[in-house]
Parts: sequence; C-alpha cells; structure tokens
Amino acid sequence: MVSPQSLELGYHLKKSQGGIKRIRDYGYFIPFEDLITILYCLPEVQFWFQNNHKTHDTLMRDICDGCYIKENPLFRRNPNALQIILYNDDIEIVNPLGTHVKKHKVTLFYVAFANIPPEYRSKLQSIFLVAVAKSRYIRKHGVSKLLKNFIQTVSRLVSGGFEIQVNGRAHNIEGALVMAPADTPAANSLGGFKEGVGFAYKKCRTCLISNNELSRQFRATHFIERTNVNYDQSCRTLEGEMTRETKSYWSKMFGINSRSCLNSLDNFDIIQCLTHDPMHVLLDGLLPYEMSLLLTHCIDMKKYFSLNWLNSQIDSYPYSLATSCSKPEPIQRKHYFVDAHVKQTASGMLSLISFLPFIMARKVERGDKKWLTFLKLIQITFVCHNPYAAQETVEDLRNLVESHHLNFRREYPKASVPPKMHYLVHMAKQIQRFGPGRFQSCMRFEAKHAFFKNKKWRCFKNLPLSLAIFHQKWLCGQMITPLGTYSGNFLYDGDEVKEGDNVIIEEMQELHKLCVKERFPNSESVYVTKQVKIHGCVYREGVIVVSSCDYFNPSFVRIIEIVIKDQNKFFLVQKSQIVDVNLHLISYEIEFENSFQLVSYRDLVIKLPLDMHLLNGKLFVMNKYALLTLDLP
Repeated sequence: MVSPQSLELGYHLKKSQGGIKRIRDYGYFIPFEDLITILYCLPEVQFWFQNNHKTHDTLMRDICDGCYIKENPLFRRNPNALQIILYNDDIEIVNPLGTHVKKHKVTLFYVAFANIPPEYRSKLQSIFLVAVAKSRYIRKHGVSKLLKNFIQTVSRLVSGGFEIQVNGRAHNIEGALVMAPADTPAANSLGGFKEGVGFAYKKCRTCLISNNELSRQFRATHFIERTNVNYDQSCRTLEGEMTRETKSYWSKMFGINSRSCLNSLDNFDIIQCLTHDPMHVLLDGLLPYEMSLLLTHCIDMKKYFSLNWLNSQIDSYPYSLATSCSKPEPIQRKHYFVDAHVKQTASGMLSLISFLPFIMARKVERGDKKWLTFLKLIQITFVCHNPYAAQETVEDLRNLVESHHLNFRREYPKASVPPKMHYLVHMAKQIQRFGPGRFQSCMRFEAKHAFFKNKKWRCFKNLPLSLAIFHQKWLCGQMITPLGTYSGNFLYDGDEVKEGDNVIIEEMQELHKLCVKERFPNSESVYVTKQVKIHGCVYREGVIVVSSCDYFNPSFVRIIEIVIKDQNKFFLVQKSQIVDVNLHLISYEIEFENSFQLVSYRDLVIKLPLDMHLLNGKLFVMNKYALLTLDLP
C-alpha cells in the first residue's frame, strides 16, 4: 500500500474560548514515484509501460496517435515514456441541504496513464488518486503546495528520468504530463485563468477571442491562438508592481488570475494541454441548452406533439439492445421552458440522442430548420465521443461546427451564444493533437467519484485523509491476490461468455454451416452462445456491427450467433445493403440479404456495437462511430 502523506497548506484563524486560535490546513498526497514503482510490479501494467500501442494504419485510436505525441521530442526519442494524464474536480461527498451545501466539499486530483490501452484504462482501478484536500483550502492557499510532489516527480521524468528496482532488475523511467482534461472552472483554475469566465474580457483559454467576436466568428482560423509566449508575457505583467485596481483591470483583459504551477514543467504546453472536455461542453452544456429551445419550438409553438407523449415514448422505447448508457429521465416542462436546460445525466443524454430522432422524426415536419440544426449537434456529439478518428474527421468536424453555429444564430436569433459554443470550435484541432475525442472526455474520471460517494461516511473529522486511506487500501486489495502475490489480471479479468452449447457443425443450417466450415475445416463442433461481453461491450443476437470501415459506404452486418473456438470470438453475421440515406433521421436505411459470413472480433476495425431501429416497417442504423458525418443542409 502506498500510504498518503500529509502536507501543511497554510492556516486559518478561528475563535476559541474567547481568543483566536490558529488552525493548520492540511492536504494529502500520494507519493507519485512510489505509485509508479508499485505499478511496475504488476505484470500487465509493466507490459504496456514497455510496449507502446500506436496504430499501424491511418486511423487514430488513442492519444498516442495524435500529432502532439508524435511530434513531441521526448516520445520520439523514447516511445515507451510514460504519458501522464492529470484530472481535477470538486465533489461534495454527502448530499447536504441549505447552508451546509459546501461544508464537506473536497478537491480530488487523479492521474491515468495513456500507455495503457483505452479498453483497460477505462476501468476505475486504472485511475489513480494523487492528491486530495478540502476545496476551501485550495481556494485560499492554491494548488502549488498540494501538487509539489507530483510536479517534482514529473520534472524528474522529463529531465532524464529516474531508476527503479523491480524484482531485482533496474528500469529507467521517463515520461511527461501530456494532457489535463477537466470541466471549464477546474481547468481554468488549474491553468491560472479566471474560473468564472463571465468576469473575463477574453473568455477562452485557447485563443484571444473577445466577447464581441464570441457570438459571431465560428472558425478557429479566424482567431489568434494563445501561446506559451503571450501567456508568459501576461503573467509577467500581472506579477509586476501595480495598484489593485490596475491589476484587476489587466486580469479581466487577459482572462488570467496568476501563473499556473504546471507552467514550471518542461515539455508541457499550458495552452494546448488544458483540453476542453467534450462531456461538459456537449452533454452537460450545449445539448441540454439547444434541446430546451427545440422542445419549446416543437411542443409550445408548432404543436407537433405533447410532452406527455414524448415522455411515454422515451420510457417505452426498446433502446437497450446495444446501448450501455444510463436510461434517460423523464423531461419536465419547467426544465426546458423555464430553466432552458433539459435535466439529464451525461450518460443519460448520450443515450437519449441515440434514439430520440426515431421518436421525434415521426412528428416533426420534414425540412424543419431547427430540427436539422439539432441533428447537426447530435452528429457533432457523436464525433466528439467517437473512439476512432481520421485526418478527414478533423476537417469534417470543423465544417460541421461552423455550419451548426451559423444555423443556430439564424434559427434562434434571440437566444444567447454560451461560451461552450465557442469552445466547441477548438475541438477539431484538439482531436488532431490528442486523437479521438472519447479519450479526452472526463466521463470515466467523473465515474470515479462514485467510488467515494457510494460509501456511507459517518466521521467527517478529517474527511480528505479518510478518503485517501480508503482509496489506497482498496487499490492495494486490487493489486494483490489472496496469496499475497501481485495480481496478473489487474487491468482485465477476461471476457464474459453466456452459457451456450457445443454444436456439431454438420447439424447447423446450410448457409451457417458453410461459413463455419470454411473457417474451421478440420473441426467437428464449435461452442455457440447468444451473448458475450468483451471489454465492457455486450454483443448479442440482433446487434449491428460494422464489418468494413469505408468512409462513405459502411457495411453493416447483424449478429446471428456467436461462435467461440480456442478462446477466440467469432460472429456469424448476416450481410445487409444500404437502401437509402435518411437525413431526417441521420441514419442509413438497410435491408438484409440471404448471405452470411463468419467474422473474427479481432478483425473488426470498428469494434463497438450499434442498435438497429424499426420505423414504419423499415430498418435503420445510426452510425454513431462514423469517421465522417452525413451532409445535412
């Protein structure tokens, strides 16, 4: 167990027995070098730390495939150097009411390693706690002291690395901090920018756009990007001698409060690496906002349908065949009509937009401009949460964002343009730098919060220390076996196969038999099951997968059966052909052929399953993982 260590951040004054008492404010950190050493003892983790998983074709599948890693001098010299991701957020452990709403609010800092492939990195035990303190202490004393150990360790990793001993062997470890995703307030605070952008003349930490241009210009090439040079110049200006009023003026003009503690790190670009989070920008921001405007238009103005009808359709829709996100909550009138923000969780919103077009399109008039504008935003969301990307995706997303924003301004002239709409403009270049948008999202980091929230806390005397000890004990338990040895399945427990049967190949249907015999000519029987779970994705009968990755004409096939041979998974699939592209549904209309094939899970380029939707007797597939979007007017 890597035990947390205490660190004095400062002090505060408190009245006590008629006098004033000085109370020390403590934070707690996990020694980062010790954490890396322990992780190297785990066989799975050590393997991925020593073997990079860069793609060998034109697709980007992870952060290492983006140009930031490819062009970084350290990673070009040492492809196996540690790629460190830092995340921070404030959470409230309990659910208090009234004046105690922020009493137990804590700030957590997590790290993840992009050397570990995404299918393993998404597990909660692959996200590690590095520091924790009460949020009010962070607000008062800053984060530099709390992150001192982390920054010093990363600085050593960048400047030649350090040596560790594992099982009698010496390993020289190098690495760098490559990305720090977070929601806007947390990222701005960590970067020294104004946490509340409403008080800044320049609201974006990526470019120098002014308030006046924010709602008029929607292409990144129209803006002057911030750089480390002008960031440093602004910080030097604020650090100079000036009156309080003058400093406040320039702070608002620059959108900067102070220099970030991360700015001292070599090989870390404070402007590029503080990324905009697709989850908070889209799922918690623009989608709820624009959906509220659309529902006001459809329900209260055009009378296409009623709110009760919509909620009943959402509740009864059979959306869960391949979708593993949370079920959406019923939509309340006060949320979209008064608050102008539809209330959903991020995973619930992602699930909702996956089938909402098949509900609303039956009622919405064809060619409705507001509906088409919303469909563009759905496509943008899918691209920004896609685990795959290509160079063509970047320019396609750039054009789609500009088109959506212009349409939004035209269709909702009285609606305000929130800063998150501008942040979306930078998402295309961000994907080019750091690979698919899915791995820049904070969704899995947010899921880690549930680890602390789900425990019933009864003692709040020193909550940050309790959280740190609780997490480190749990992590220690995950790392070792009952015999006390290091776990060999820390990252992955294996695939889950539902109970099936050994089937004699000669007794299978004729067309199915031909496909199986072609793949296994010397076998008499195979194991057949209806469901298998691989890396968290459930594949079952009726699920759609993409058999070939063509940019403009994807090939959709339907799983009929799942065949397992020598621990390898194969899908017996039925082929289909695309009949039409329905822009009103941003989907492909398909028809199935009387043709089958056996495809290996390993050979699938796009490995994630899709849903098939039935509407008016026709079959549709919404290709959420497309590399290019459909061309909406």
